[in-house]
Amino acid sequence: MTHELRRRVAVTLGLIAAAEALRWIPVPGVDPRAFLGFAAVMPGARIFHELAGRASIGTLGVGPYLSASILAVLIFLARRRGSPGETTGYPFEAHALWIALPIALVQGLAYAVFLQNLGRLPVVPSPGPAFLATAALTIAAGAMLMAALARLISRHGVGNGLCVLLGAQLARSQSSRHAADWLDGGRGLHHNAPALGLLVAAFLLMAVLWLSARWTVAESSPADAPGAADPWWLRANVTGVAGLALAKSVLALPVILASYLVRGAFTPTWVLELDPARPAGAVAFVALSILATWLFTTWALAPARLVLALPVAGEDKPEGGFGERTFERRALGATFWFAVGAPVAVVLFGWATRRLGAPGLSATALAVLAAVTLDTFHQFRTHAAMARALAAPAGERNCGVCGGLLAGDEAFCPACGAAFEDAPACGAHPGEPALARCVVCAQSLCGDCALERDGRSVCGEHAGVAFVEGWAVAAVAETPVEAEGLRRRLAAAGVEGRLLVGTCAALQGTLGLYDLTPVVPLVAHPSCGGGLVRVLVRPGEYGRAAELLAAPAD
Repeated sequence: MTHELRRRVAVTLGLIAAAEALRWIPVPGVDPRAFLGFAAVMPGARIFHELAGRASIGTLGVGPYLSASILAVLIFLARRRGSPGETTGYPFEAHALWIALPIALVQGLAYAVFLQNLGRLPVVPSPGPAFLATAALTIAAGAMLMAALARLISRHGVGNGLCVLLGAQLARSQSSRHAADWLDGGRGLHHNAPALGLLVAAFLLMAVLWLSARWTVAESSPADAPGAADPWWLRANVTGVAGLALAKSVLALPVILASYLVRGAFTPTWVLELDPARPAGAVAFVALSILATWLFTTWALAPARLVLALPVAGEDKPEGGFGERTFERRALGATFWFAVGAPVAVVLFGWATRRLGAPGLSATALAVLAAVTLDTFHQFRTHAAMARALAAPAGERNCGVCGGLLAGDEAFCPACGAAFEDAPACGAHPGEPALARCVVCAQSLCGDCALERDGRSVCGEHAGVAFVEGWAVAAVAETPVEAEGLRRRLAAAGVEGRLLVGTCAALQGTLGLYDLTPVVPLVAHPSCGGGLVRVLVRPGEYGRAAELLAAPAD
């Protein structure tokens, strides 16, 4: 593990700890002991585990930021009259941050009112307008700080920051719910623990297999460079749990309306039957999930995007025609078993956990947690592979600046550009000794000429080049398919390229939601949390790569 990768891992773990610490800082004006006392007297240990620790400035988490990103996508589609069109340059992230602030203020005020009116216990010793204003502002500030932590993880850590923070939150909530089930279940759950562990392991294994499944979309045209003529493929698990979440919300709507509109002490029996734990509700949930998944799949798989990506890679359209109907039939056929199997698996998992005495475990939460873990692991492996590719094959010593391996006769560090005792003079000022070398153009630099960018020495001409594990960012694409087209174009010219995909697709329990379309209704934008799709090249090949990508494709 290189010095930069160790630093990224440490930054990621430290920011996760900082986000979790916000959940332990109580809201000003709230008595934490009284709040925990109120939670303790509620019937059932589950209420305690659900409420304990929530009277904090981090209680909203990244929820307002995520909701704001979804609203920013809907506003963009409304302006484009439902057609995604061209999204390059549209400030999704800026709009999401501005929208998140009022959402956090409203939710913070609502939560402050809840705390002020919480039972007869003095949870808020000094209630009133001053407490409401202070609590709302503090909770909103905590939510915006969570969004900032997510963006810092995406930029300086490993993985998409929003996915990482929500993954940590899901892991904590699922463990606390299981602990509540364990306390409430008594000996029954204790005896069923091995069976429950096997059930969770089997479901996670199935989720990983679904996340890894893919289908070939089109064969590439012949190319001389290796790796440029691989088939084009997409993931079979396109929408993840987005359809399941939409179906669950639709089924919960009658219950919410009945609670507000129905007068009296009874609830209509047909509303109770919509519970997915009941047979009729389970059938309705499966049917709605299949329809919703088909809807999201239609939105996410836009054949026009793939047709545009092929010329970018210097390839022709697939032979035999590539009409939208043909693509949609193949796409729906490839994703059919997931669309049907996912809701059935969720229903069966819920039935089994209830029988085993652990109803608090959520199949959708475990699916999202598996996707976040797999996505973060893939990004970690990409970072490690890029670092190994730039390391000296037989290094005799380590650079004192970046820790990279060096050969014995090197005057400059190939990773960071730092100079050693026998370095030549500066290229622009021959009378000055060189303190570094530009990692892009290999120009010797003195103290006045040397600039630092992401831990690498660069000249003034290449001061705007970004680096990840020593690789230069040659392009930022909207989608992974577009980035793959750029990589294949570079590979055809003999330039090695690597992809680093950091979108927030894992939030929906999938890794392929944004492969073709960057804007999908009712879900967050892929850049949420600072996510980027980057094409990286070796620093010495950056100039050639920039020329190749700037020139029109053949």
